Amino acid sequence: ISWSPENSGSLEDNWPGNFCTAVEHKVVDGKTHVWVGSQPFFGLGEYGICHTEDDGISWEYKTMDYNAWNFAFGHAGASNPAVTDSTVFAASDSGLVVSYDLGENWDIIPIYESENLYWKSDTMVFGVLVVEDTLWVSSSDGLAKSEDWGKSWNIYRGVTRVKTLDKGKRNVGISSFFDDVKTYAFPNPFSPRRLNDDYSRTRIQYAITNNSKITVSIYDFSGKLIKEIISGEFRAGGRDYQEEWNGRDGDNEIVPNGVYFFIIKTNNGDSARGKIMVID
Repeated sequence: ISWSPENSGSLEDNWPGNFCTAVEHKVVDGKTHVWVGSQPFFGLGEYGICHTEDDGISWEYKTMDYNAWNFAFGHAGASNPAVTDSTVFAASDSGLVVSYDLGENWDIIPIYESENLYWKSDTMVFGVLVVEDTLWVSSSDGLAKSEDWGKSWNIYRGVTRVKTLDKGKRNVGISSFFDDVKTYAFPNPFSPRRLNDDYSRTRIQYAITNNSKITVSIYDFSGKLIKEIISGEFRAGGRDYQEEWNGRDGDNEIVPNGVYFFIIKTNNGDSARGKIMVID
């Protein structure tokens, strides 16, 4: 392969950064559209998404609000009428972003399964793949799948989905290591004073088969109630849930280092418990 200035395009004004992190192409109406994610290297340039439709003779940046680690594309006849051949998905540091008009306008697609099983708005997305009408997305927070082009999601954070508190069944997924586990916390240990949100709080995982009102309580080693994370909150059945604890007590003070216990109870008397270690 050989390159020349004539067929590599004029990049001086229209190429945000000098480090290319992704390149993909899509044929739309008989014309090949090439998409490139770029970002600065050693401080030169800016983050952005670039595009050419004339084999690299000319380039334009479609946005400098987002970078791109990966691209995927919609197709004609998609189950969502908003998705067409002109739809571009990009995995970016800001999350999953989409353009429905070949890059003229971009929006972030929020990824959440339920009110407490979701990716944070600033979760970095590294991979995106379209398989027929299914959208797959990967990040440092796990894997997500949407079968309706981003309207609803299933989130897979790990290999272990717990058995339900009330029926002892597993809603989603399998586990060959923790067959009897109904709840666990992760990360564990965790450090409330850390600046990184992924490690400054812990998530308590559980599942229910039937609609229930849930209470999650934290106790110290002596059995003293430290905080109720939720109290009598309604949770719909047939789902896995995660409740977050930031390592603070009822007065919003960070608790001392040590081992703490959590108990999950339903209004029907079902329960599960586990341990959490706080280390700062």
